[in-house]
Amino acid sequence: MSPELILIILITLIAALAAIVYAIKPAEGDAANTAIKDDKSGLLDRQSSRNKPEEARLLNAIKNNDSAAIKRYVDLGLSLNYGTCDETTPIWVAYNYNPGVIELLAQYQANLEKKNDVGLTPLMNAVVENSIDKVSLLISAGANVESLDYSGWTPLMNAVDAKNMNMVSVLLEAGANVNAQEALGRTALHLIVNDSSGSGSDYEDIINRLLEAGADLGIKTKNGATPLFLSASNGSLKAMEILLRAGADLEEPDHNGCTPLMCAVNYRNEAEVSALLKAGANAEVKTEQGWTPLILMVIEENESMVKALLQGGAAVDAPDSEGLTPLLWAESKAIIELLIDAGANIDAQGGDSWAPLLKTIADPTSSEDHNADIANLLISAGANLEVKTEFGHTPLHLSILENRLKIFEQLLNAGVNVDTPCSDGMTPLMYAVSADNKAMVKALINAGANVNAEGNSGRRALTFARISKQSERDCVDITKLLVEAGAREAVRA
Repeated sequence: MSPELILIILITLIAALAAIVYAIKPAEGDAANTAIKDDKSGLLDRQSSRNKPEEARLLNAIKNNDSAAIKRYVDLGLSLNYGTCDETTPIWVAYNYNPGVIELLAQYQANLEKKNDVGLTPLMNAVVENSIDKVSLLISAGANVESLDYSGWTPLMNAVDAKNMNMVSVLLEAGANVNAQEALGRTALHLIVNDSSGSGSDYEDIINRLLEAGADLGIKTKNGATPLFLSASNGSLKAMEILLRAGADLEEPDHNGCTPLMCAVNYRNEAEVSALLKAGANAEVKTEQGWTPLILMVIEENESMVKALLQGGAAVDAPDSEGLTPLLWAESKAIIELLIDAGANIDAQGGDSWAPLLKTIADPTSSEDHNADIANLLISAGANLEVKTEFGHTPLHLSILENRLKIFEQLLNAGVNVDTPCSDGMTPLMYAVSADNKAMVKALINAGANVNAEGNSGRRALTFARISKQSERDCVDITKLLVEAGAREAVRA
C-alpha cells in the first residue's frame, strides 16, 4: 500500500472520530435529551451512583442563571444536595455565584441548611458576611433562622455580636427566637450587654430592639448570671441603665449568691455601683465572709469606691456578721475621714467590745505616728475618752500599757479623766509607775492625778514604785516625784 493511500485512510478515520465525538457531546440547552439517554443506559442512577459530568453541568447552569436547564436536570432526578464543599454543592454555588437562583433551588428541595467546611449554613454565613440581601433571599426561600453555627450560636446571636442593627431587625421580623440560649446559657441580650466596649446608637438600639421583641430579663447563664448581672460585672453602664428602666431585678443573685451590686463592687465599677444604688439596690447585702460592700472597700482601702458607696446611700454603720462596723475595719486616714464625715458612730463597739479609739491605740501593725494621726482624728471628732475594754481599760490606760506617748499626750490635752480606774481599781498613774515610765508619771502628776488613790488591792502608786523590779535609779526618780506630789503609802499595804 502506497504512503499516499495510508495518509488518505488516516485522515478519513480522524474525521469520522471527530464527527462521533461531536454527535455525543450535548450542548447546555440539550442536556435533558442526553440525560434521558444516559439514564436508559444506567449512567444516572438516582439511588446509588453519581454522574459527575451532569453535576458539573448543573453547577454551570446555576452559575449562568439558566433556570430552564436547572429545571430539566431536576426533572431528570439529579439531586441538588450532593457535594461536600462550597464549590461542589448546588446551594453553595448559588450562594457564591448567583444568589438569585437560591429560591428556585429551594423550590426543588435543595437543602438550605447544608453547612460549609467551617460549619456554617448559607444563612449563618450571610449574617457573618453582613449581607442583608443574601439573608433576605435565604429567609424568603425558607432558611431556618434558628440554625446553629460551630459554637452553638444562632444567626441572631451573631448579628447582635456584630452590632448590626439592620441584620438584627431582619432576623427578628423573620421570627428568630430572641430568648434562644447557646452552650453557656447566654441569650442575645446577654451577649450585647456583656460587651463593656459597647457604645453608640446601634448598641443601645439593639438592646431596646431585643427587649421590644420580648427578651427575658430573668434568663440566667450556666453560672446564674442575668443580663443585669453581666452589665454590672463588665462595666456596661449604658446597657445597665436600659435594663434598669426595663425593670430588671436588682437583687437576683448568681449561683454563688452574689447580687449585681456586689458584682459591680467586686469589679470596682464605680459608675455601675452608683447606678444600682440609685435604683434602690440593697447596699447591706453580705459576702460569704459577712462583709457589706462598704466594709469590703474599706478593707481594700479603695477610697473612690468607698466614696461612691457612701454617696449612693450605703449605711455608714452597717456591721458585718460579727458586729464590726466599717469604721472598726478602717485603717486608712483618708477613709476614716470619709466615714466620720458621713456620720459614722465613732464609739461603735464590735464583738470584741473595742471602740475605734481603743483599737487604734492598741494596733501593733502601724507606726506610732500613724496611730497618733488616727487617734487625733477620732478625738477631734468627739470620741468618748472614757470608753472601756472588757477589762475596764480606758484609752488613757491603753496608751500607757502600749507606751503610746503621743496619744497619751493627746488624751491629756483633750481633758481626759486622769483618775478613772480599770476593773481592778488601778488608775493610769499606777500603770505608769508600774511601767517605770517617768515621763508619763510626771505628766499625770502635772495633770492633777490623785497620787494617793488606792486600787482594789489597797495599794497606792508609791507602793508600786517601791516594789518595782526596774532599775534602782528609775525607781528613786519616780518615788521622788510621787513624794514631792504628796504621795503616801497605804497603811494596810
